[in-house]
Amino acid sequence: MHQRHWGLLLAACVPGLAQFFGLEACAANSLPATFTQEVSEANSNPETYMQVPDDFGPEQKWIVGPRGYLLLAKSTGFNLRGRIVTEGTVKNGSPGNIYVSGTIEIKDGVFDMTKAWGFRVGGRKGESSPAGRIVQTGGVATFHGVSTDSVHGLLFEENGVADLYALKGGTVNAKRLVFGEKFDRLIMSPGARLILDKQIASNPYPENLVGDNVKFNFAYDAQSDKTTISVSPLNPDEIKAEELRKAEAIADQKRLLAQSPVCPVVLNPAKINILLAVESAYSKSISSMPAASNLACKRFWLKDWTHPDERVTWRISNPKAAKYYVKLMLMSNESGTSIGIKSSSNEVRYTTSGKTWEHGLAQGELELPEGESVISINLEKEGNVTLKLAELIAVEAFPAIEKRVADFRSAGEKERLKFSSSGYGIMVQGGGWAYPKTGDKKPWPGFAEDFDVKQFADAVESMGGKFVIWSATWCLYLMPAPIKSIDQIVPGLTSKRDLLGELAEELNKRGIQFFLYYNLGHCELEWWKHNWDPSHPGLFQENWTKVIREMGERYGDKVAGWFFDDDCVFCPSDYEVLGAAARAGHPGRLVSYNPWIAPVFTPFQDIFFGEALDKEAVKDGLFIDGPNRGLQSFHMRIYDGPDWGINKPDVKANPPEWNVQQTEGEVRKCLKDQSPIAFNLLMWEDGSMPEQSVAQLKEVARRLERIK
Repeated sequence: MHQRHWGLLLAACVPGLAQFFGLEACAANSLPATFTQEVSEANSNPETYMQVPDDFGPEQKWIVGPRGYLLLAKSTGFNLRGRIVTEGTVKNGSPGNIYVSGTIEIKDGVFDMTKAWGFRVGGRKGESSPAGRIVQTGGVATFHGVSTDSVHGLLFEENGVADLYALKGGTVNAKRLVFGEKFDRLIMSPGARLILDKQIASNPYPENLVGDNVKFNFAYDAQSDKTTISVSPLNPDEIKAEELRKAEAIADQKRLLAQSPVCPVVLNPAKINILLAVESAYSKSISSMPAASNLACKRFWLKDWTHPDERVTWRISNPKAAKYYVKLMLMSNESGTSIGIKSSSNEVRYTTSGKTWEHGLAQGELELPEGESVISINLEKEGNVTLKLAELIAVEAFPAIEKRVADFRSAGEKERLKFSSSGYGIMVQGGGWAYPKTGDKKPWPGFAEDFDVKQFADAVESMGGKFVIWSATWCLYLMPAPIKSIDQIVPGLTSKRDLLGELAEELNKRGIQFFLYYNLGHCELEWWKHNWDPSHPGLFQENWTKVIREMGERYGDKVAGWFFDDDCVFCPSDYEVLGAAARAGHPGRLVSYNPWIAPVFTPFQDIFFGEALDKEAVKDGLFIDGPNRGLQSFHMRIYDGPDWGINKPDVKANPPEWNVQQTEGEVRKCLKDQSPIAFNLLMWEDGSMPEQSVAQLKEVARRLERIK
């Protein structure tokens, strides 16, 4: 027989069936698009099978009688888009994945999928298939397959409503049920049974295992190590109690979680006021991306906001009655979703553009009274919105704020133009966390005391790097310089040698711009607990500004700019205060904050951080469209890896991701667009970098005539 991805084998050679399908010579022809075939008798020779294609079309139907036998087998993926109605036996004969976007109706008999690798109700993953259905009114259905993500059992996929009906007289056996995030449910009526190969004391699927006016009974049998879930009807009193429970559950989902940690938020009419979505009072049914790192300091966004009944609110305090512009930072799954923003006085509206992330202005001016009041946001129709923040900007202060933003950026124009024309530079994550190629690392401050500055500067110069981004801190908060404000917070984290100052001095002598990457240190609890206290929201900003101001004043114009990581920690700080500290000692110093995958959270900065690549249009090095408009375009890229730096022993460098020709081509594009790139190279404790990466960049520099 021909082997062209056949997946449905029929062990029921009824007279004339081969001729019906035109398979006299076992040719690999497709089935008719529309047909109905009855299987009334089991095949007397189970070793002889007829073959049909593994893509079972939506207008195709098999009817399996009480003595019929249908075998799904020998396929890497059987896609059932049509219909099977069975009172007999349906099995899969060998491993393979089975995808159901059609209907399987089990009236009686045996439906046995124990050999399937995976059995998915809802069609192939990633396809826009209609929802699959299994309707069982009798017989026994067994799903012991392994899904493609190695989870035993019946996997309901997320692309559509996948209902498995186990009605009176039916039994479903499964090692484990795995439900998608939404929509998927197992609906059971009185008399149905569900058998799981594990001990379960109570309903593990309260949102997925459902039925009208029924209760689920769990009975565990230790001898067989199986739990049988059966369904029985509720009596009138139980029905009333269940209706009350459902009503309370609906009300609970609409209940607003408490605003935290600041309530009310005090507005400053002269500033950009940022209201963080995850710190609002929002409907319990809206999800929140969990905060990350020590003391939950990395705060992200609300997601799965879908229904007009759901709300996001903030209690605010306004020193005087005023009109405000409202900007929203969000993602939406479609354009045209209308969002209402209400105060006690009026309402303005924002309409989504449907872009990945958007940061736009609502239509109209929101009137806010003096004193405390509530701002409420809701969807005006069903949608799917992810919300990061809302901004309130007093209408009368808007021109002054716009001027301060323009002044902030123009102050750094000299450094920016030099950076913009650089083409490329070198980035390293080297510090007290670094290891040698073999063995253990030096105790702190060994790295700072022993590092060879001239050797490193020679290497950068030989590779043609026009700037360096050096990690002041990274995965460990160890500062290679004698910064007094750090010692005052937590002693023992600095060095006597000013390695940063020496690097800045040496690189500046060679015409190479020196930038500092700065990690806040939230991964180290001992340091972070002295810097982050939810009950004292101002502590972080106070400590940070002391450290950054001292460093800025110490190094002056030898540090061209800062790359501050983790803006999800900063936001919603006062970025004008942060910017003033970052520019201490050098009013033209460049500033950049890393918003991760979101747009920038503040206009008071100069350079797009570049960990994620922004593909918006660029002119003269600046983004001219999108939420990052006006910032210097920039991208940082791991050139070798496997990570940004070496913070564990015996790390072997990967070969460069680009060869010489690819690297040269990218640099020429960067030079043309005035949009520089930083090649991040691994660096071991002694300052050495991967030989192949260094050799390639030396060749690129030679081709571009950047070295003598």
